[in-house]
Amino acid sequence: MSKLRLGILILLFLMFTTSVFREAYPLMRVEYEIVSQPTHIRDGDTFEIPDSPAIRLADVSCPETYQYGGQEATSALSQLIWGKTVYIDVDDVYVTGPYGRYICLIYVDYNSTHLLNVNLAMVLNGKATITDYDNQWNPYTWTLYVPKPTTQDIATLLAASAIISLITVATLNWAANRAWRELNQLIQKKSDP
Repeated sequence: MSKLRLGILILLFLMFTTSVFREAYPLMRVEYEIVSQPTHIRDGDTFEIPDSPAIRLADVSCPETYQYGGQEATSALSQLIWGKTVYIDVDDVYVTGPYGRYICLIYVDYNSTHLLNVNLAMVLNGKATITDYDNQWNPYTWTLYVPKPTTQDIATLLAASAIISLITVATLNWAANRAWRELNQLIQKKSDP
């Protein structure tokens, strides 16, 4: 098979997988890696959960507890998350900040169909300001409420991932077999007198 045909096959494969993910990924409107409950509120932008580094709200800044407005910010965060399940999206770029805390976008249940973006809620409550740090998020594009992923959304994404995995394995298997046959043909040609 010529290099052109192989290139066309690879291009078609990539176009197909991209379109499948484009269809499946929007179903996941929110991403989170950790689901937990707070055990301690340090201040308006940092809290703790069991068996984890401290959690730092991404792209927002609050006064320290000893500064003017610090106690109010701490209280506001506590009212938003204390005693609730928190859905924690850890930064995909750096994971932790300079003090070893996870840098995160935090969500809590708002109702049966939506989650509340805690980071943005702190800003809109006037207890935090946006500070756009170098991470995966752009805080100026956040929305206060995001749809909860449903079981069907997750199943669709997993099915799309499985299909893409199978196609990838089949394509790699085909390419490996093709390369092995061509290598054997070259060996045969060299060994023939």
